[in-house]
Amino acid sequence: MKLRVLLADDDADLRFLTACTLEDEGWEVTGVPNGREAIERLRQGAFDLVILDAQMPVMDGFEAYELIRQDALFSAIPIMFLTAQSTLAQLAELGAGLAGHIKKPYDVDTLARQIEALLQKARPGPDSPG
Repeated sequence: MKLRVLLADDDADLRFLTACTLEDEGWEVTGVPNGREAIERLRQGAFDLVILDAQMPVMDGFEAYELIRQDALFSAIPIMFLTAQSTLAQLAELGAGLAGHIKKPYDVDTLARQIEALLQKARPGPDSPG
């Protein structure tokens, strides 16, 4: 089964490059330019991971994160942040609900490896029940 990723980033070039890299990993990526559209797309389809840019117009990643976490339907979906140095303190306030973050500028291969590590943690091991 393909991992379905929702990617919200206002930088169209970076969103395209990131989507291409993640699609090369075999994942299905839906890209949107802001948090409001991310929430709309989340309500329209099933996603396994949400990646939010922290600073976007219309609705930033922090506001989108709060709205996503308030909805019980989406409470289990891992959320990662793409962030500039200036927003690291804000990320610390999000607490345990955050699956991870990567600082901008970032290498898309590093992002793909971080997502894979996140997936490894989420997958049950061979000795796990069920």
